[in-house]
Amino acid sequence: MARFLHKSKLAETYAIETVCESPDFIIKNADQSIAVELREILDEPIQRETNDLRKALLRATSLLHERMPTLTGLVNLEIPPGVLTHQGKSLQELNRTNKETVPEIIVTFIEQWFHNPTTERPAFIQHISYSREGNLSIELSEAYIVRDLNINKIKEAVTIKETKLAGYLAATELQKCWLILVLKGAGEAAGYRLDNIQLTEGSTFDRVYLLEAFGGIVLQLK
Repeated sequence: MARFLHKSKLAETYAIETVCESPDFIIKNADQSIAVELREILDEPIQRETNDLRKALLRATSLLHERMPTLTGLVNLEIPPGVLTHQGKSLQELNRTNKETVPEIIVTFIEQWFHNPTTERPAFIQHISYSREGNLSIELSEAYIVRDLNINKIKEAVTIKETKLAGYLAATELQKCWLILVLKGAGEAAGYRLDNIQLTEGSTFDRVYLLEAFGGIVLQLK
């Protein structure tokens, strides 16, 4: 909550008065106290895919060491979340069939690439680079990938919290309540495109904010 107040510059006029459970906070300025409820949002499908991909790269590293035991260094692969397909199948579909499929595709390509850098890449690999230093490892490139935020995630979160709004106000005996949606899932390797995000329908909360947790970006949606 303190980070939200700082990043939104509201800390100049508002301070945390009480930390509670339902709602999560009460803040105050010179004139009034306001109830504040937080709700986390996570783009679960992208998060699951990224986690599955990192596991596949660990397996691919072991396979590559078996086939090229003298090879050392870091192999960087740029694989954007949400677009990993092979022969029309997603990462999840390939994993359900055989968890060795994705590591095998990656290792076969890397072996061929070392012999011929012009080797055609699998459709889901946008770029490959190699550094000789260190132990052998295959990792996701840190090239920043920006993706669209699923607006339905925001609408769903607001709708769920609106059903509890009357209870928040009754519990605190206050007249106003804000909702802060905390967006998780961004990091050094991936983020969200946040321009043009807005609530197409009104909300019964007095204000609705979106806080992107990694970058500390704050948008006022209402």
